[in-house]
Amino acid sequence: FGGFVYPFAYVRLDTLWKGVHFSSVFKKSVVEIGTVGIFVNCISMSSRGLLGGHESEHVAQHVFQEMPTVTMNDVRVWLPYNLVAFSIIPVHIRPSTT
Repeated sequence: FGGFVYPFAYVRLDTLWKGVHFSSVFKKSVVEIGTVGIFVNCISMSSRGLLGGHESEHVAQHVFQEMPTVTMNDVRVWLPYNLVAFSIIPVHIRPSTT
């Protein structure tokens, strides 16, 4: 999944905010977490719940309840990574480093 979504997302973010200036790197980093991160986590959590045999209402409630904690953990882990990735790691190898 990540092999398809992340390269597309990184290219799109690099198109929207070019360069490695702090403001561009920060915007790319935050938007990646706020869009791709939340989207991927929702799909992952929902899929695991549904495949585990839980009712869709229970799965939706669980995702809604846990998403703030999951997102904060994403910020703690992925914000530093994204800052490095968008400022130092060359574009052509960046998707393979996630």
